[in-house]
Amino acid sequence: MMCISPQSGLTSEGACCPSYHLNSSMDCETNLCPPAGWSYAVNNSAIITANAACETCASNPGSCFAQEQAMWTDHCLQDGDATFPTSLIKNPGDTVVQKGMNKFVDAYSGFMDNTQTLKTSLDATLQAKGIKKLYIVGIATDVCVQWTVTDALGANTANYDVTVIKDATAAVLGDVKNYNMAMGTMASAGAKIVTTADVLTTQCPSYTCGDIKGKYRTNGCCGDPNKLFNL
Repeated sequence: MMCISPQSGLTSEGACCPSYHLNSSMDCETNLCPPAGWSYAVNNSAIITANAACETCASNPGSCFAQEQAMWTDHCLQDGDATFPTSLIKNPGDTVVQKGMNKFVDAYSGFMDNTQTLKTSLDATLQAKGIKKLYIVGIATDVCVQWTVTDALGANTANYDVTVIKDATAAVLGDVKNYNMAMGTMASAGAKIVTTADVLTTQCPSYTCGDIKGKYRTNGCCGDPNKLFNL
C-alpha cells in the first residue's frame, strides 16, 4: 500500500492505495499481487473510488510512504458483528471512540493507524478528561489489544499507566501461542498483567475533604457546575 499523511493527522482523513493499482508491473515474486487479469477498476472499484491516496500517489509518488497490509477475512462489519455485546452495561453518557471507520486506512490500535502517523480522538479524549490509568480488555489479544497497549505506552501518546486484564481478552481463533506472545510483548512494553479477580479486590482510592476542596479550586469549578472534574 502507498499512503498519504493529511495535515490534520487524523485517521478519518488518511488514505492508502493498493500498490498494484499504482504500478501493475511491480515485482510479484516478492510481493503479494492480485491474480492475472485483475483490475481494481473492475473487480474492486470501491477501494480506489474517492481514494485520495490513489490520486496523490499516482501524480506525486514522492509525497507518499509505503505500508504493508495484512490480509483479513471480513469481520467487525457495521451491519454485522460490530455491535456491543448485549450483556455489556451501557449508559447514555458513555464515551465511545470508534476506529476502523475509514476503509482506506488500516487501524488495529484504538489510538492510531498502523503507520502511527494518523490518530483517532482517543488520546485527546483521555487527556481532556484527565484519565491516566487505563484498563484494557477485549479482542483480539494478539492484534487490536496488543497494538492499543503498545501505543498507549509509546512516545506518540500521553504518559499512561496501563493494565491488561488477561482473562477478559482472547486471541484470534483462540490461539494460545499467539496469546502468550502478545502478553509477553505487552508486559515487556511496561503493561501490568492482572486478572479480573485482581481488579475486583483492588481498593478504591480514599480522599479527604481537603483533597476534594483543593481539586475543586484547581479544576476551576466555581461558577461552572458542568465542567469536568479531574481527581
